[in-house]
Amino acid sequence: MGEGCASPPTTVPLFHLHDCHARRVIHELRRILVTEVAEESFSMLIDGRLTMKDLRQCRRIRLGEDYDEIAKYTGPSQDTISMFRSLRERFDLSHVLVKASSAERFQRAAVQPSSADFHRGLLDLVVSILHDLAVSIFQEFHRSKYQSTPHQGPGRASLPDFRHPKYLQSYSYPRGPSELVGYWMETRLFGGVVDFEHGNPPGEPGAPWVHLPYEGIMRISDKQLDTFTQLSFTTSPVSDPAVMSDVLPFKAEPDARYVDSFDAYEFVLFRNHFEHNPPPEISRFGCTLMGRNVTYPDWVREYVKES
Repeated sequence: MGEGCASPPTTVPLFHLHDCHARRVIHELRRILVTEVAEESFSMLIDGRLTMKDLRQCRRIRLGEDYDEIAKYTGPSQDTISMFRSLRERFDLSHVLVKASSAERFQRAAVQPSSADFHRGLLDLVVSILHDLAVSIFQEFHRSKYQSTPHQGPGRASLPDFRHPKYLQSYSYPRGPSELVGYWMETRLFGGVVDFEHGNPPGEPGAPWVHLPYEGIMRISDKQLDTFTQLSFTTSPVSDPAVMSDVLPFKAEPDARYVDSFDAYEFVLFRNHFEHNPPPEISRFGCTLMGRNVTYPDWVREYVKES
């Protein structure tokens, strides 16, 4: 989106929250991390590879790529899944770092299933922690392959295959190309990148939206958000992944509200300030001709170069 890179936001450990708030976040995280899609997704990060189907959802197969080699990978082995499960058991979620402003807002919210501020704050923290966890695991296993700082200079950065097609601006992300992995994980677990309305001029986060890979940006309904929040208060075993399967990823409801990806800037939809930048100077007609809902300059350059 924008041309300048941003510094990482100020963070605090999750245990800085009041215990009643922190417990809800940790409970929700553990429910998500035991799901089949979470185990498969984090295990693929450890392998550093995507199946053919998953790769096609992220980008086109390029001319000259070894199709047979890509097709050989059919998913993580049981050994890799066991490795992730072992890592998961050792996670000390109370010590993960969270954005200080998000933690402060969440702490102000009443710990009640009916509180709109609690709904939004819980979703914000859970999504951000899973995003950061994905980046950290990827960097741990593949640190030498990709930059972990904003890409600078005239050359193109080497981008990981784990990506959301609308979040490719490695020059503006605090962790550079590695940040793409977090957006990919959000898409796997939540259906897309989670954003919030911020008003004009930007203010406190409002209603949440999910930025789908190709279908625009969908508003998360109050019912969906309430169901998501209720799980942090339930007493069913965390080890039961079926509990979460009807909640995530967020799916389109019959009356779901959408806006075009081009309108993210106009509607002030973002989660982190470094994501809030104007779209490139390109007409909607031109985007339609190219066959996709093009939003960001890196994607445009990649598409045009490879066409």
